[in-house]
Amino acid sequence: MDVYYMGGDQTCQHRSYEGNKWSAWEDMGGSLDSAPSTCSWGEQRMDVYCKGTDGGCWHKSYGGSGWGGWESLGGNMVHEPATCTWGKDRMDVYASADDGQCWHKKYTGGWNSWESIGGYLDGPPKVVTWGVDHMSVFCKGQDGQAWHKKWKGTGWADWESLGGSLDGTPSACAWDNRMDVYAKGEDGNCWHRTYKEDKWGSWENMGGDLKQPPEVVAYGGKMEVYITGKDDAMYRKTWEDDKWSSSWEYMGGNMSSKPNAVAWGEGKVDVYGTGMDGSCKRCYS
Repeated sequence: MDVYYMGGDQTCQHRSYEGNKWSAWEDMGGSLDSAPSTCSWGEQRMDVYCKGTDGGCWHKSYGGSGWGGWESLGGNMVHEPATCTWGKDRMDVYASADDGQCWHKKYTGGWNSWESIGGYLDGPPKVVTWGVDHMSVFCKGQDGQAWHKKWKGTGWADWESLGGSLDGTPSACAWDNRMDVYAKGEDGNCWHRTYKEDKWGSWENMGGDLKQPPEVVAYGGKMEVYITGKDDAMYRKTWEDDKWSSSWEYMGGNMSSKPNAVAWGEGKVDVYGTGMDGSCKRCYS
């Protein structure tokens, strides 16, 4: 596993876990004005993106023998970027620009130009993929609703409103030709909507008492949703065998950020966040 964050000096900090032990924190430099976003298309490959203090999108890659330098991808960003990959030599980066639109740049052995895919964003985008030729971009629109745009392999579908009344950026996952989107509502509850068999279900109120937007991770037919409650503790709810766990499970902690979850190796899940003391916190199964 690899963990990244923006330090108080606006540099990118990195720590890795391998062979049951953690490395020391590594200063990767840079001049960040957002949290970093990362993706990996396979072993010995990692790519890190961020909004720089110049408003541009910056990129740094690891190719097995070490880190390359920071490169500017340009752009005029107002929030952190989002990224995904569906296979070797393919990456896609999305950004909310100062014109309110969502902009997209793809890498297919080399970088293409930025393209506007429209929209009226009120926050950073979230992107997910379930495999080759599929990407779905989610965002909170300037009308407070959740919006979705899908890449269909040969072109982009139109933006579609998913409705809702959001307080913050939605979270989403894609798996087994379905998608699940989660959001903090203006009522403070966690709301959920599922896409399967080519159609969207209705919004489902999952309750909770959220301080931050939720986070979701999916693996092996199972989903785990994490929230930071208004008591600053972390809570979890699990989807398995086509049903939700009966209540939110108290996970403890003293968090000042939303959770950030990753699944790896036989269903192991690690969740990271910022503690009230400014340190990086980890909760794992």
